[in-house]
Amino acid sequence: MRNITKKGCAALLAVLVLAGCAQKTKEPSQQQESPAPNQEQSEVPAEQAPQMSPLTEESTSARKAYAAALKTLLDTNVLPDGTDFSDGYIGSIQDRERMAENKFTVYDVDGDGREELVLLYAAAPAMAGMAGFVYDYDAQKQALRSQLTEFPALTFYENGAVKADWSHNQGKAGEGFWPYNLYLYDQETDSYQEAASVDAWDRETFPEEYPSTADTSDTGRVYYIYRDLAAEWDQIDPVDESAYQSWLDDCLGGAGELSLPYLSLTAEHIQSLLAAG
Repeated sequence: MRNITKKGCAALLAVLVLAGCAQKTKEPSQQQESPAPNQEQSEVPAEQAPQMSPLTEESTSARKAYAAALKTLLDTNVLPDGTDFSDGYIGSIQDRERMAENKFTVYDVDGDGREELVLLYAAAPAMAGMAGFVYDYDAQKQALRSQLTEFPALTFYENGAVKADWSHNQGKAGEGFWPYNLYLYDQETDSYQEAASVDAWDRETFPEEYPSTADTSDTGRVYYIYRDLAAEWDQIDPVDESAYQSWLDDCLGGAGELSLPYLSLTAEHIQSLLAAG
């Protein structure tokens, strides 16, 4: 199993927050919508591209459950969590072509020794309906169990962490940084726990009232690390890039990004989950 330094990550964040939380220098500005997620399959040669593991006796039950959930989505446009987009969906050629814009993979993304289903549903009627899911299979209940639901712009790390980009950029971060939520995998509960939400203020994009005193490295960008976004929005001070990077390094522990073998949501690809290796 992979080990994430949740305590160290949380402790460092607490220090950063306590270092200054009274000044209110950040105001929400115009939002930028995130481009539609596009998790393309790897373009490296086939022998180097990530591959899903072959079907085994141990993985058969989970694979069947994952395939059934994906087939229901393909046939009816009803998501595994019950969200229903079936109105007007008849499974036509046009419907299937749009459905193929969604991506999925079956991979052990949290390092617990079992494969999870990762589903990126980007072909919703509106951005509000887009979602990224991580599902585990509960063998005792013979059912899928949700581990994470987020906007479908997910980056997975070798230690089980997940970065989920926000659907909108509040504006002051500029084009060089996109806000995100960071989740850490908890082995004891077999679930993802939100570590923080991160936003930024770019001096070049919004120079007026830029909090230069926090920018001790003079990089032109400071960061807001929220333990509770709703409660702390516009209530905490930004931190210097060096402090932000130290916090992030502690959370990730040097883990690299996982390159996942995403497939488009088609009947052929769903059936491939049950093909013998």
